[in-house]
Amino acid sequence: MTKATHLASELLVQIFNLVPANTQINCQLVCKAWHNPAKQLFFSSIHIHQDTRLVELIRSLETTGALVRSLKIGKHNQLDINKFNHLIRACSTIYVLQLDNNTYSQWLLSNFSVPLDKLRKISVSSFWRSTPPYFYSVAYRYRQSIEELHVPCTCSTVLDLEFGGILNYLNSFENLKYLTMIDGSQRVLVYFDQLFNVCKKLETLVIELGHPLYDPKDNHQSMITTLAYPTLKTLQLFLTKFSIHYFRYIMNRFVNLNVFDVRINQPNSDWEKDKFKIAQFLILEYLPFIYRLKQSSLSIKMNGTCTLDEFMADFLNHLKQHTTSKVQFQIENGRSERTDIKLETTTTTTNQHSAALLMNYVLVRNFFIYEQTGLPYARHLTSYGQSIQSLKINLSKSVLKSIDLSFILTECPNLQDLLIQIEQKRPSEPPYLSTTIMNESTPNLIYFNSSQRLLCHSKLIFLNLEGVLITPHFLNALSNQVKSLDTIHLIHCSFHQLEKYTEFDMSNSNIRHFILDNTLQLPESTCFILSQLNQPEKSFYHYTPVKQETLLTSVSLEFKFESSLVSMRILIGNFPHQQTIQI
Repeated sequence: MTKATHLASELLVQIFNLVPANTQINCQLVCKAWHNPAKQLFFSSIHIHQDTRLVELIRSLETTGALVRSLKIGKHNQLDINKFNHLIRACSTIYVLQLDNNTYSQWLLSNFSVPLDKLRKISVSSFWRSTPPYFYSVAYRYRQSIEELHVPCTCSTVLDLEFGGILNYLNSFENLKYLTMIDGSQRVLVYFDQLFNVCKKLETLVIELGHPLYDPKDNHQSMITTLAYPTLKTLQLFLTKFSIHYFRYIMNRFVNLNVFDVRINQPNSDWEKDKFKIAQFLILEYLPFIYRLKQSSLSIKMNGTCTLDEFMADFLNHLKQHTTSKVQFQIENGRSERTDIKLETTTTTTNQHSAALLMNYVLVRNFFIYEQTGLPYARHLTSYGQSIQSLKINLSKSVLKSIDLSFILTECPNLQDLLIQIEQKRPSEPPYLSTTIMNESTPNLIYFNSSQRLLCHSKLIFLNLEGVLITPHFLNALSNQVKSLDTIHLIHCSFHQLEKYTEFDMSNSNIRHFILDNTLQLPESTCFILSQLNQPEKSFYHYTPVKQETLLTSVSLEFKFESSLVSMRILIGNFPHQQTIQI
């Protein structure tokens, strides 16, 4: 067996990279074989902040500065221009330099003694409108070696006065491969065809300007057939509306694209006018295109009442045979309606006709007007629920809707992970400590619809319920119908009490992990049964009396569980009191 001291240096570096920086220091002291690899890794990236012992670091860098590849200089009260020059001179072989204080750019510009010939990336942390004029000049000085450039504001007056505009400025960076342009103005438009004429080697482009991709006067068809740009691998783009012409331009020009992320702020009027054309384009052209990519995302935001989420439900129906899906719904109640949708896909290299899909919805609906309508996720589950393996539903505290779990599991037969979360204010006393009759219109209630068929073939493994109202009948139905369930979490849930002593019977389940995290939500006397009643030899009782002055009444908990249970955790009260159970 190879001893740790005999491992190759390259392997040791990879191992040390997995441990914290303070541990890397200790690794240098273990033995001679570990010293150099640990030292090389520790000094490869230096971040100077207010707590850094600056004088000691500068002294140490006099002998180790050649190992530094990334240097980030943050605010430090003891840092002056002389110490700054010492830092730069000691770390003259760095690849990456980040300056968090605007003054540092001016200091670097005034220092002509250090060439920084290996500098690949330089950036400055500041608000885009307040970017110091010195930054552009500093980056320009190292233009021969710079491969990655961050341009905070394309309409900066410095770019116009000193370099003749953003395009002339970029034209000087002959080795530029990674370019980020955060913001600008409609006064200085940056068109794609002009940008790629001056930046001929780009591999990654992040552009959030919201500008047209090409001059509106140009013919769309001629732009789509523009000469291919083969080096671009990653494109992140922001558009002010969905343009089929722009998508076709991208799909035809960037022939080796691997990652394509696009954000769109879509006006509702334009959407309603073009939605049928967009639907046909997405199905016939966009889907085949994203299957060729390793990763893609399409994010659309729209204000007002719209049919965007219903359209996406129909659109994703075309994907259900080729994808495994993770879907998240954030549903809020508000008078100003809004729809935010983000579709992400990841395609495996082994099967380019199969994609893993992640859908994120933020749906703000005015439930004061549409009181009779169901929750807006229903149509999605009916449309493409068969492909969903992971589902998260988050309801704001003002939605006041009940949730039919049997409907979710019926429409999503392959669902394995389910999280249902209802945001609500913590009540001052335990609610529902009465014999109040519950029905399907009770807010926050989770229930099984008795008219639904049995769910014996459900594949649900993990169930997390937060903030919902739970009845004994629900947990009993869950135990009887969902045999695949392995783990259940009940977090800040309310429990309905029919009698003074209430039993929540899950004895027919195969649950192996049970977590109860509760704050003032339990009935006065409660029993959770997690074992078969006809197998007392395998059963154990655990009794937890909880007494707190803040409670109106003390809470008594009784657990009955079988030996096959792997883990159980109970957290009760304002300040969680954890009961550890040895199983």
